[in-house]
Amino acid sequence: MPAAESRPSIVLTVTAFLAVTGSFGVGLAVSMHHAAPPETVAEPVEAPLEDLMKVYYPFPEDIFITWPDRTMVIASVSFYLEGSAATLLHLQEMAKARQPELQAALLDAAQMQAEASADIPAYRADLPAALRARVNTLLGDEAMPEPVKDVLLTKFMAR
Repeated sequence: MPAAESRPSIVLTVTAFLAVTGSFGVGLAVSMHHAAPPETVAEPVEAPLEDLMKVYYPFPEDIFITWPDRTMVIASVSFYLEGSAATLLHLQEMAKARQPELQAALLDAAQMQAEASADIPAYRADLPAALRARVNTLLGDEAMPEPVKDVLLTKFMAR
């Protein structure tokens, strides 16, 4: 007599198929009808009308200061500005138009600070604040009283 082959019954195959596809179907149905928790839904944020730009505007002329002891100091400065593109463009055009007046005011403020400072390191530390105050009095207006937020010394040499 030939040996009988052992094969799984059709019932076992159908049961395994239904178990796998049934659990997949139930999981899919549950996830499709599941609502997101309310804390994960974020409110839309309105975009600002104007983007705030932050730039350093280098002043085109060096500042030459003579100390009371005849030490010569040469400084280059950049002005840190914040505002919309239109505001920054307006400030740049105003600075270009008033460059001789601005240069004279910066020289005057730098010379006054040289006479008030005890030594060169103190002068170097105090000079940006003195220049910032003077520039803001020239370029500031009612809408923006302090357009220059900071002054950066890009070059400082004492001889």
